[in-house]
Amino acid sequence: WRAVVATCPADPVLCCGNPGRGGLLLFDIRKLSDSGGGSALLAEHRARGFGLATASQEAPPGSIDMALAPGRNGETVALCCTDGVIRTFNLDMVAGGQLYHATETDGGAQDLEPDWNFDIVAHHDGGRYPPPYPCAIACTDRCFVVTASTSPSLSVWRRSAVDEPYGHSDYVRPPQPKLVLRSRCAPLKLAPSTSTGAQAFGFSYGTTLATIHDSLERDRCRSAHHVVA
Repeated sequence: WRAVVATCPADPVLCCGNPGRGGLLLFDIRKLSDSGGGSALLAEHRARGFGLATASQEAPPGSIDMALAPGRNGETVALCCTDGVIRTFNLDMVAGGQLYHATETDGGAQDLEPDWNFDIVAHHDGGRYPPPYPCAIACTDRCFVVTASTSPSLSVWRRSAVDEPYGHSDYVRPPQPKLVLRSRCAPLKLAPSTSTGAQAFGFSYGTTLATIHDSLERDRCRSAHHVVA
């Protein structure tokens, strides 16, 4: 009976004023009819315009993508690309950590606070200009998350849990990040050039594909010349 919607700012011309920064809305679809029964909006998260100190300030406002996944205890979790970071919400919980059950006497929408934030580009795509940000997200099950960034890059992450078994009973495992990188795909880059010129100040894309195309064109020219002769 619930519906969750990730939102971005609306056109101010269409909404007659300041549309806000967007975020996440949780609705009770049983209350969407005209029969009354209170507001259908149960909880709301309003994008803050920033995520972490390391997050890109170039990220569009609001939640630009969202994926739903089961939690470790059977709850429904929303993972969103919001404010330049990955932000997760337990849709079965509200601010204060209390289970939320819709009733006919409920008042206005409650604040939907994130469980945690994670900057997926800080350690792998940092130092670029313009600064990249996460732009797409998907979940395969309760273990794996797939993200894309404007770097461009495509990454596969494993969701970690504090109580997951690891090693023997006497081993004290160090704290784990919320997402652990398992695989990452990005355009091939060459090492910085030591010669003078533009490449001496940064990285350049690999030239393998361009070389293959040049060789193919030379082969076509030779074949055409041979046929004419």
